[in-house]
Amino acid sequence: MQINFGLDGLPMDCDFATLEYFGCDSADRLFEGFFRMSPRYQPCGALSRAVFAEYLSKSQIAGSSRFIWLFQKDFTKYDIMEVYLVSSVNNSGQITGHFNEFFIDPNAILQPQQIVSDWSQSVFDSMPHVYGFLDLNLNLLTCNKAGANLFKFNNHNDLVENYAKLLPAHQPCGLPSIVKLRHYVAMVMLEGRHTFEWFFVAQDGDEIPCELTVMRISYKGEPILSFFVRDLRDYYAVMHQRERVEQRLQAMIDTAPISCFILDCDLNVLECNQETAILLELESRDDFIDGFFDFIPEHQPDGRLSFDKIREKMNLVMETGRAYFEWICKNASGQSIPCEITGVRVRLNDRDVAIVYMRDLREIQSTVAMMERLNKLAFTDFTTEAHNRLAFVEIAEAALKNATEDAPVSLIFLDIDDFKQINDNYGHLIGDEVLRILVSRIRHCLRRDTLVARYGGEEFVILLPGSPENDAENAANRIRENVAKSPFLIKEDRLFVTASFGVATYYPDENFENPLQELIRKADEAMFAIKRSGKNAVAVYSGLGVAYSEMSPKPPSF
Repeated sequence: MQINFGLDGLPMDCDFATLEYFGCDSADRLFEGFFRMSPRYQPCGALSRAVFAEYLSKSQIAGSSRFIWLFQKDFTKYDIMEVYLVSSVNNSGQITGHFNEFFIDPNAILQPQQIVSDWSQSVFDSMPHVYGFLDLNLNLLTCNKAGANLFKFNNHNDLVENYAKLLPAHQPCGLPSIVKLRHYVAMVMLEGRHTFEWFFVAQDGDEIPCELTVMRISYKGEPILSFFVRDLRDYYAVMHQRERVEQRLQAMIDTAPISCFILDCDLNVLECNQETAILLELESRDDFIDGFFDFIPEHQPDGRLSFDKIREKMNLVMETGRAYFEWICKNASGQSIPCEITGVRVRLNDRDVAIVYMRDLREIQSTVAMMERLNKLAFTDFTTEAHNRLAFVEIAEAALKNATEDAPVSLIFLDIDDFKQINDNYGHLIGDEVLRILVSRIRHCLRRDTLVARYGGEEFVILLPGSPENDAENAANRIRENVAKSPFLIKEDRLFVTASFGVATYYPDENFENPLQELIRKADEAMFAIKRSGKNAVAVYSGLGVAYSEMSPKPPSF
């Protein structure tokens, strides 16, 4: 049969054999219903019009194309045609289509014993996968033992005899099984090999989805078909499980109360929830998915390039499974948004990706700042910005509970010498400035996290957890020297200020009802010993009583 087509894919004319095959009395009737004589879908699953247009285009480009086509003359009769499209050589734009019915000689049937001999049957049966042979009329010639096991027959002979019962009336696509199988066989004869999915029905009625690979081979000069069958039930079960996981993952993302999105290893956003669009003031989630880096500033607050930082953190997520870090993004109007990011590695579609939770820190930071201000007011001395007595007691009691023999707690108690004279001679404003300079000089001699507190008036305490007596004594002498070595410059005044120091240490083997009170008493007693004997020195309270520190100037009457 021959039909000529225009470049638009519509038939232009045909021969008499075509009219006779389709039962038409004129070419017009054939042209009106050409695609109505084809099923809506070809067995490959694509629309008939789309498949034909694709091969028509190939013919225009390459000059010709060859393929298998399925016609449906009525509701029950299907015909398989081998189609050969040839583009016109005279540039008229006409394409000639040759349609040949795919025909198999029903007499070309081989017997099973001709394919597998007795001596090779054991080898054939030992194959772990289903393997067998079909003749061109789709009769099963033989199959190995794996086939009998798959379809639940006692032996392969029973399988050969009952093979037709394994084919359901229709495949899931809706086409009759025999029609679709004939179509695939035609493709095998044309191409030599074809792999496709197929549904069988086992002897007990169970549906068995399979992957079928059919090959054209020659046996004693005659073409026959060999095939492999792969059971897809486990594969479908895995895919179903994966689909359920993906559905749960999607539900988790969509219902998350904070911004949530999925990043792959190349920093592509695969999905995000509506909260992300709300946070960044976007009209659509796709704006974020398609433009992830449009909502990131060039640099992060730590000075690093945003791209370098997010790359490093996502690598950490992939290596360790989880990572936390602070991040700055920007919304659609360019406003910076401080965020806390939690990245979690998950497995999705056989690859590692990161689920990223992005929490807006603006409200939290505002609350934290307010709490810090309140905390500072509650635990900070207003004049010197050192800790106040309340803070000292709370922190010191906790430190004493954690004291050990190897890590005792020491306390330095100091009192400014003759501070009343400073207030009387220069006024309280100058006195307050002296207190502030004193705290600054104390801190200069200590670690930044060391507790310095104003205990009252001109008295200060310094808590040294984990410091034995010798370390505390050394620290006290460093502070004494730093305070006394140079004058305090206040406006036009140069004031020389000194202080008296007492040191005491608490060990957990000392059984006191109130350890902190006892530690303060000892340090205070040592400090007053210096006051009574000349000032501007350090004394240590030990088990033998108060002892003068030899590293400081010896008071006149100590």
